[in-house]
Amino acid sequence: MKISKDEAAAFLRAHERFLLVGHIHADGDDVGSIIALHNVLTAMGKAADMVIADGAPERFRFLPSAAAIRTAIPERADYDALVFTDLSNIERGGDFDFPKVPSLCIDHHISNTEYTDYLYLRADYAATAELLAELFLDGGFPMDAEARNALYMGIGTDSGFFKFSNTSAHTLLMASRLVEGGAEPAFISNHLDVTTKVSMEVYRRVLDTLHYAAGGKIGIAAMDETSMAMDGENSDYYVSIPRRVEGVEIGVLLKADGADVTRLSIRSREYANVSELAAHFGGGGHIRAAGCTIPLPLAEAEAAFLAEAEKYL
Repeated sequence: MKISKDEAAAFLRAHERFLLVGHIHADGDDVGSIIALHNVLTAMGKAADMVIADGAPERFRFLPSAAAIRTAIPERADYDALVFTDLSNIERGGDFDFPKVPSLCIDHHISNTEYTDYLYLRADYAATAELLAELFLDGGFPMDAEARNALYMGIGTDSGFFKFSNTSAHTLLMASRLVEGGAEPAFISNHLDVTTKVSMEVYRRVLDTLHYAAGGKIGIAAMDETSMAMDGENSDYYVSIPRRVEGVEIGVLLKADGADVTRLSIRSREYANVSELAAHFGGGGHIRAAGCTIPLPLAEAEAAFLAEAEKYL
């Protein structure tokens, strides 16, 4: 059942022992959202455990509470509420036996499958962190400095730090209110802008794969198994490579998930609905940013993708 911001706030106030679940291959929005929610609930005197099946990527671990994110649900834990952050479908939460307690999803993906008891969804918002920032600020919830920084990171990363087309006046307003309350843009940028030597090597490897289709309107790059082994947990860092080339409308990064499975991160510039494109392969996301998995090796997955992608140009 879809609910309002105030009803979502009431859900958080009504329960005491929370299991918070983020999605596999977590991005800055998901990590920032789950940390902020955890810190707010803890400040309210409630108990909250955070779980992301494959852990928080290294680049977001500068936030201290990222160290508390688990990769498995604690045994014999007693929860009375389950909250999913930034998950469009329950499969992205991992292969867990989730507790049978009242559940809430807080999300901004238009492709959300409404798998929880309650869904607070704003597909017009750039980030789940944008929903949470508004909920916490308007509701008078206690937010420490880390929660504000975490939400600013979530909004910033999902909006391309206010460069993407999903950036709205409301997005900027929430970022401004977080900064007004103590969030530190320079602190976030200084950490996220740092590039390791391994990352630079992977960037070169991915750049070497860059090529085009559909008369230059589709840009394609790939991370093979070696690149994924080197920096697969930060694969979203490389998505911008094919998209930023002049003339490219659809950019795709193909990522080898073993020898016979390929994950795709898809982006568009102006008009292509990549959420619908990803849905063709069982994925989803946003109009300008989506993802999916194709059970084929890299080259075959690329061919299958291109056959469908050209229909969206």
